[in-house]
Parts: sequence; structure tokens; C-alpha cells
Amino acid sequence: MDRRAFLNLSAAGAVTGLATVAGSTSAFGAGPALSATTHHARQRISYQLPKSDTPRWAWTIDDGVSATSIRNYLNHALHDPSLKFTYFVTSMYPSWKSNAPALKELMARGQVQLANHTHSHKDLRTLTARGVQRQLLDCQHFLEDEFGVTNSAFWRPPYGFFDFRVLAAAADAGFTAPMMWFGVFGTDSASITLPKIYDNVRHWVQDGRIVLDHANFPLASQHFSQLMDIIRPKQLQLVTLAEAFPTY
Repeated sequence: MDRRAFLNLSAAGAVTGLATVAGSTSAFGAGPALSATTHHARQRISYQLPKSDTPRWAWTIDDGVSATSIRNYLNHALHDPSLKFTYFVTSMYPSWKSNAPALKELMARGQVQLANHTHSHKDLRTLTARGVQRQLLDCQHFLEDEFGVTNSAFWRPPYGFFDFRVLAAAADAGFTAPMMWFGVFGTDSASITLPKIYDNVRHWVQDGRIVLDHANFPLASQHFSQLMDIIRPKQLQLVTLAEAFPTY
């Protein structure tokens, strides 16, 4: 079913089959209990990249409060085809539209992937199943309308917070590939210092890692060359998550 049609049915109260999981009850009625193992298989929760003979890592960037941060990274990627980013878009922020031309060009080159980080970055555990789906579908519709992103299963829960009820609701709306992380830059904090960012980059950027960055404050992006001075000697190939998980 088309996701827009699904949203309309959901809003009309037609979604009835979400399961009872981890001891909690779906907003739309109980179904058979699903084990943690079943959910991990169904939703394919990922914290690292699949094994590869090529040393590689994924640079993932969340939110989008700062248009400057997004723009600075994109400007470097426009001049360096080895740079690849997966942006987890929070669609309420206008910075995505303001950077649309560069994003679209880099998407066409295969250097940028846009994925779903919900519309307004709420803790999904506090919402009904329909509320979870609304957050994801509103973001997906934005990605479709503004950037032509269709049929993407990739998403990331705000703050990394989820439970099995959230996973079930997301999967029933077609979002079956939640992407977590194994390492952080620390750039979600306004108080982070450059030395701490550099230390985090040295520590966390390793083979097979999905590393979390944020486009909320411009500090890291303003010192991109210094970041790359730390990263390049590691001799790791950058990949988007779609490249690393081609069957998702």
C-alpha cells in the first residue's frame, strides 16, 4: 500500500493489527506477543556496518537545526567525490529546503543519502502507534515532495529512544531499517569544545562503524579540514548507509 494511502487509513482508525510487545499494548488493539528476537529480525536494527573486505565507515548526520553546518559539509563534498554523508532529516527545520540545490546534486552523484529522523524529533515512546507513524510519514512525504526520495526504509529514532511497540508501529508503516550508531562526534551539544570533538573523532571513527554527527551547531563544520586531517590517515572508505545495506 502507498504510504500516503496508509496514513489516510490510519487517520480514519483503520489500523488494527499492531502487536502487544515487550509487555505493552498497541494503541489499536492487541495481537500476538512478539519476542525481542522476532523484532530484531523484522526491523533489522543496525549499530554497525555489515562486514566487508574494504575498511569503511558511515558518516551520519542528524537533525538539521543549522543550515550553515549542512552547507559547509556539502560545499566540501561538492569538491571531493570521496566524501559521502547520510543525513537523517528532521523535516520541520527549514535548513533542508535552503540547502536543496546542493543536496540534490550530491544525491544524484551518490554522495548524499537522505533518511528519516521524523518530522519534529519527539520521543516516539511517548506517542501512540498512530502518532509514531504520523511522525515518520510526515517526514517521508517531505523527502518525497522536496527531494524525490521514495520507498526508503531507513530511519533513526530521535535521541535513539525506542521500544518494541515503536518498532512495530514503524515497521507497519514501511520503515523497517532503524539505524543506530557506534560512536559519536558529540556535536549535539552547544558546549562541546573543538578538542573534545577531535578526541571523539580519533576514538570513534573506525572500520565498520556507523558514527553519529549532528547538523545543529556550526563548530565542527567550520573546522572540517582539521577533522579530515584526523580521519584521512585511518584510510577508511566513506559509504552511505544505502551502499552498505543494499538490500534494505
